[in-house]
Amino acid sequence: MSRELHPQWLAGEDLGWIGSSLTEPLPDWLLRYYGNARRVATIFSTTSRLAALKAGLGAAELPCFLAEGDAELVRVPNARQRLLGEIWPLAHPHSKGNRKVQALLSFLPGAFAELKPMFEGLEG
Repeated sequence: MSRELHPQWLAGEDLGWIGSSLTEPLPDWLLRYYGNARRVATIFSTTSRLAALKAGLGAAELPCFLAEGDAELVRVPNARQRLLGEIWPLAHPHSKGNRKVQALLSFLPGAFAELKPMFEGLEG
């Protein structure tokens, strides 16, 4: 949520939730900790949800690597983190023997291991 919205919400105002799917209900953790939460919008695009957060529309779920370092946003207290997806590097079978492709595929696991805290929201 935006830093500007955070104090209002802490004062007991309703927490607006920006969903990412028309069929997905409000998250269980959200209802458990914040009974005053209500859906204010459904925005499919991650970057558009980010813009809505910065505009103060409410709170939403975003990938940690996208929102964590943004000074305009704060993490919702008690928010449960969840795995939203995985990263799978793929190469066409014809390029399997290409040294540049092999070098990239060898490099990626170590590079992502270094970035793991950022992707899992453990940084900051």
